[in-house]
Amino acid sequence: MKPCSLKVFLALALLYTSSVAVAQLQFVDVNSNNNMVRFLDPSSKGKPTSNVSYNDVDGKYLWREEWYPAIVTMKVGKETKLKAARINLYTNDIHFLENGGEMSARTNKVKRITLYSNKPSDSTVVGTFESFVSPGTSSDALFEVMNEGQFRLMKRVSVIVKKEAYDALTNKDRYSFISSTDYFIHNGTTLKPLRSLSKSSVTDAIPEASSGEEWLSSHKNKLKKADDIVEFLNYLNRSK
Repeated sequence: MKPCSLKVFLALALLYTSSVAVAQLQFVDVNSNNNMVRFLDPSSKGKPTSNVSYNDVDGKYLWREEWYPAIVTMKVGKETKLKAARINLYTNDIHFLENGGEMSARTNKVKRITLYSNKPSDSTVVGTFESFVSPGTSSDALFEVMNEGQFRLMKRVSVIVKKEAYDALTNKDRYSFISSTDYFIHNGTTLKPLRSLSKSSVTDAIPEASSGEEWLSSHKNKLKKADDIVEFLNYLNRSK
C-alpha cells in the first residue's frame, strides 16, 4: 500500500472508531510530495457554526457544481494531476475525488489550478485560478484568470455566510451564502483593483491603455463589461 493511501486508511479507521475524535478533531493528511493539505471530510470545513452543515445553507458556494480534470501547479513548481476537481469559493479550497470519496485541499501553497473539460477527448480549458494575497488583507485567495498575457483581468468572488431569520416551520435558523465580485488587473507583478468596470478604472490601472483609444473607438468598446475589458487587454498584449 502506498504511503499516502496508508495515511488515508489509518485516518478513516480513526474516524470510524472514535466518535469523540470526530467531534473535536479534524484529521488532515499532509502529502509531502506536493505540500497539499488534504481534509478527509470537506463538508466539515468552514461551517458557520458547529451544528450547521453545507446542506443547511442556501445559495451557491462552488464555482461550478460539475467535476473537472485538473492540473494543480504548486508554488514550488511541482504539478499534481486530479481526475475530478472543483473549486470551493467559500473556503478557497479545491475539492477532489480520491478512492471513491470526496476530499479537499488548502490552496495557500498553490500557484495555479487549471480545469479542463470533463468530456472525453476534449482538452479545452474551462477555468483557470491563481492564488494571490488578496489586496488589503494578509490572506491568500483564489482569483479566476479571465485572459492570459502580461495584462490580465482577474476575477475574485468572495463568499460569506449570512444568518437569516428564524424558520418556525423547521425550528431552525436559516443561513445563506452571499457572494460579491471584484475585478483586478494583474500587470505581471502586482494586482491592481478596479473601482468599477469602466474605462476610467482600466486606464488608472494600466497607464499604457491610453495608447488604445483608436482601437476602442473603432471597436465601439466602452469597457463596461468584463468581456469588453478582456478583449481590450488581449489587444494590448498583442500590441506589445
